[in-house]
Amino acid sequence: MTDISTMIGMQSITAILVHITCMAITWWALQAVDMTKVMKKNKVAQIQAIYIILTIVIGSALGNFLLTYFQYSQNISNLF
Repeated sequence: MTDISTMIGMQSITAILVHITCMAITWWALQAVDMTKVMKKNKVAQIQAIYIILTIVIGSALGNFLLTYFQYSQNISNLF
């Protein structure tokens, strides 16, 4: 393997781990929200689907933010 392909592989693994971690934290945080007060009663499947969708959306956005912030902070060194 070349150094470039190793670097790309490591970045991919890092990105996957960051996204999974962010989704796990988001899932944990969403458990504090009582959706039964917002949604109709006896709609358990729909409430679970909302939790999953919100976890993916918020976790991905947070992961993208963190990875982009990290990339920008590394690129600042090219300025000087």
